Amino acid sequence: LYYKVKLKDEDTYLIVWTTMPFTLVTDAMVGLNPDEDYVYVKVENEKWIIGKTRLEEFFKEVNIEEYEIVKTVKGSEFEGKKYIHPLLNLIPGLEECAKENNFHVAVSEEFVDATTGSGLVHLSPANGEEDIKIANKRKVKVFSPINDQVKFTNLAGKYEGMFVRDADRIIVEDLKERNALVKIGKIKHKYPLCWRSHHPIVWLARKGWFYKLDRLDDKAINAAESVEYFFDQPKNRFLGIIKERHPWCISRERIWGCPLPVWICNDCGKQNWFFTRKEITDSSAKLPDGPNFELHRPWIDNVVIKCKECGSTNTKREEYVLDTWHNSGSAPYSSLTDEEYSKFIPAPFFTEGIDQTRGWAYTLLIENVILNNGPIPPFKSFLFQGHVLDEKGGKMSKSLGNVIDGEELLKKYPTDLIRFYFIWKASPIEPLSFSTDELISRPYQVINTLFNLHLYFKQNSEYDNFDETKTISWAKENELLTSPDIWLLSKLQKLIKKITERNEACKFHEAAKAIDDFIINNLSQIYIPITRSELWDEDESKKNRRLAIYATLRDVLKTLDILIHPLCPFTSEYLYQTVFNGKKSILLDKWPQYQETLVNEEIEESFDIMKDIVSISSAARMKGKLKRRWPLTEALICVSKGQKQKLESLSHLLMSQLNVEKFTIFETEKESGLEQILELRQQNLPLISIVELERKRIGPKAKQHMGKLV
Repeated sequence: LYYKVKLKDEDTYLIVWTTMPFTLVTDAMVGLNPDEDYVYVKVENEKWIIGKTRLEEFFKEVNIEEYEIVKTVKGSEFEGKKYIHPLLNLIPGLEECAKENNFHVAVSEEFVDATTGSGLVHLSPANGEEDIKIANKRKVKVFSPINDQVKFTNLAGKYEGMFVRDADRIIVEDLKERNALVKIGKIKHKYPLCWRSHHPIVWLARKGWFYKLDRLDDKAINAAESVEYFFDQPKNRFLGIIKERHPWCISRERIWGCPLPVWICNDCGKQNWFFTRKEITDSSAKLPDGPNFELHRPWIDNVVIKCKECGSTNTKREEYVLDTWHNSGSAPYSSLTDEEYSKFIPAPFFTEGIDQTRGWAYTLLIENVILNNGPIPPFKSFLFQGHVLDEKGGKMSKSLGNVIDGEELLKKYPTDLIRFYFIWKASPIEPLSFSTDELISRPYQVINTLFNLHLYFKQNSEYDNFDETKTISWAKENELLTSPDIWLLSKLQKLIKKITERNEACKFHEAAKAIDDFIINNLSQIYIPITRSELWDEDESKKNRRLAIYATLRDVLKTLDILIHPLCPFTSEYLYQTVFNGKKSILLDKWPQYQETLVNEEIEESFDIMKDIVSISSAARMKGKLKRRWPLTEALICVSKGQKQKLESLSHLLMSQLNVEKFTIFETEKESGLEQILELRQQNLPLISIVELERKRIGPKAKQHMGKLV
């Protein structure tokens, strides 16, 4: 809506815009940006004031071709100029307010966006957050003739009894009758909706009780900065909210809730605050429900209080109740004794959903700072967690029919599988797109493989009468550990260290992925196939070697059970108690410790090189349709400079993994491009060169000449 208001002392009109016509009833000011240019424009017989930035676009929008620019001035020059509201005689309450010197005036404020609308915005303190800030700063009266049903009261005159949004059309017609309408149209813009009904929200200025957080100085900020948040994104968001020092409205206009314990004296205006039942009973003139009355409405409102100031019993309790988050924020203090509070608060760790950044996390911190009158947080660390979404990344909603029922999910799938999937799928702070198809793919493979590895160990070790006196130390002392065992145990130490560090940093998804990689890619796909032939060799003279493999598997599997226990407690407990003669519960065992003596970087590097070669070999066999069980005559292997000797140390293993009769290793210095091709040709390696165009990169430049290039 574009409309015009006449300046009181000039024959000139301010061209104002708004997206909510009903707010003209509560209009108080017109805002201009002090640093922007505004132009006086002659349109027919009138002079209009419009933001210079929007001038051409505005006249196109209102379909006016002929206009003349008279002069240009800064927005700051309009400060304090009175204007005449075009509907003033229809709204008696507004007409009364207009008599004030600071009401219906132009104001220069930096928040005004001169690049939208006409560059001049109408300000309605009763219906806008930014508007009421300006009104409070300038001590402008807030005119709000709107009742609890969001209908206009008698102070709105002609519009009395109308639901405010229903008045939009009538107000536009009234503007047209008074020759104040410039243009009415439609634009697409963001507007808040009710989360339940999806209806547009009407902003209303209401009275309430507030904590003025700017009075805390930097105490809340310092408290928040002393907390560990594990991730920068939620940390920065939370600190940003704290630094706003936005007043916190602690009251709610509801029947049920924690009553505000304040009685207002109708005679002297004294606020009588009470903070214990005893204080209320000691100051009461009447206790209709006895001293043990219920501390909620309606019983608390039956108590008659004697004013502390004048002794009058003409007092009334504040009708508002406390914000429920105020109750939640007081939990550390209100749920503990003074001794317990001093001992346990700040608590070592709190966690909540990311939506509680402005909720519980915020109220806990603010109330604890107020309580202690110092920069003391109620928690030492806080982990904000993302929400669970549907598999397409959409919010789960009953109305959309995409909610996964938890009970049905637990009946259909193992609890540990669901738990592992939640941790494995995403970072704690990221939203998680839940998919049952993904649930039963890799996460299922990990847990199922771990189970079968225990079964494999149990069956084979019992066959060979393996006992727990045969430890890793025993195997080392008797020099029974070979390179696969040393490699696996070294990898295990890295896994222990990584998982311990990631868990401490709340990067649980990285810990889960590390376990996944170790179980599948190291233990199941490499170590087991390499050592299987040794275990199945029944030569009695080689039994000690078999026992050394069992000792390795026992140590590795038992460690894995403990490491994965936080993620899969039921499965790991079952495997631990079924396979190992350990403690009565896995929880009584110690968390694995990193052992530097079991780390062998040289063998790890050699195995990593071998893994890559075996992987490439498998891909080449697949491309050539040569099954892995078919033995081949020779493999030609190219490695980087310095890797040949490391790989040759695993010659026997490499030959068996590649399933070839022999192999030859070539070292190369060049890693890519024509130089690498030339180097390979110099070593007489069988090489076929293929030159292809990078169409995506060349296409935009070559365009119509692409055919000639090809």
